[in-house]
Amino acid sequence: MIKKNCKFCSKEFEIYPGRAKITIFCSMECFHKFPKSSQIIKKLSKSQKGKKLSKETRRKISLAKIGKHLSEDHKMKISESARNNPTYGMRGKSQSEETKKKLSEINKGKILSAETRKKMSESRSGKKHYLFGKHLSEERKNNHIKRMKGKKYHLGHFNTEESKRKMSARRQGIPLEEWTKFTSRDPYDQNWTPKFKRSVRKRDNQICLKCGIHREKIPRALDVHHINYDKQMSLLQNCCALCGKCNSEVNKNRIQWTKFFQSLLAEKYGYQYSENNEIILEMNLK
Repeated sequence: MIKKNCKFCSKEFEIYPGRAKITIFCSMECFHKFPKSSQIIKKLSKSQKGKKLSKETRRKISLAKIGKHLSEDHKMKISESARNNPTYGMRGKSQSEETKKKLSEINKGKILSAETRKKMSESRSGKKHYLFGKHLSEERKNNHIKRMKGKKYHLGHFNTEESKRKMSARRQGIPLEEWTKFTSRDPYDQNWTPKFKRSVRKRDNQICLKCGIHREKIPRALDVHHINYDKQMSLLQNCCALCGKCNSEVNKNRIQWTKFFQSLLAEKYGYQYSENNEIILEMNLK
């Protein structure tokens, strides 16, 4: 240990040799009372910016804190500083409409990078999710249903027929003026059998044609997707195997995905399609 004198109160104190250069105050109280403390904070933050502590350093810091307890005075100071936080005391309360509007305007136009979205997803998936392995009681389920009922975009909210038509048109990739029906309600043809679906999956080697994931890595069987979105055309030339995630993603921009899968099947299996995305069937006439 090295002995130094405090720059503010001139009191003698001991410090580790490794921190002798940067430590000039005996306590945080002296540091905050020092007239130029804000300037020192800026200099320290610039010097430490981008630096990462090694595992050994983090381990030493962790060991140094073991067995230490905050004094009542220290706890009081933390509590007082926390009261200056805008979100202090908001637990169990909802934000006002004005606050929501301000937050919305601040975040408007901000786009998270693909890497950031991936990290956020990984931090909440599987065992890392706060509800993993837990089961809600019936009482809590009922309370949740009562709380969310009637709220927009939540349980108890029903879309109007106009909203349903808009969503259907958007999924079909057509303007609302050209919309005629809900394609999801169309019945399948007689070829749509379990045997036919198995043959499509077998042809594609049990692999999703969009992302390439194998059947063994997902919890259920691959979906069989109609490439031109016509359920009355269950043909090998018009179907492909997709995982559940990809099958939901291709419901938008349908014209684009039709061209993509037709070109893929033409390259892999030699199927033929016209410029209007129609299937050309080869017929052996004698």
